[in-house]
Amino acid sequence: GDLLTSMDGDGNGKIDYTEFIAASMSQHVYLKEELLHKAYDHFCDNNGIITRETIAAIVDGDSVLVDNILRSVDSDENGVIDFNEFKKMMCKSSSLLETELKPEE
Repeated sequence: GDLLTSMDGDGNGKIDYTEFIAASMSQHVYLKEELLHKAYDHFCDNNGIITRETIAAIVDGDSVLVDNILRSVDSDENGVIDFNEFKKMMCKSSSLLETELKPEE
């Protein structure tokens, strides 16, 4: 009952196409967010942030690359990457990939 009630946006007792699509999309967004959290948790330290040291370990100590990553991702310039910055980076990367994968017209 609760699931159907939550999906029934206009309260008419039926789930129409738009309500079904809206519920499906919110579930998709939730799963995507959960996946991003899992990926972030893999890299972050005990304080819940991705540090310069962690980035350096990932890129085999390439300090120029570490600086470039921080410069492009660390929007508040505090020297670490928090979840929101990670999420923006991943969404930006995702949209770039989708753009590159689109067939030419």
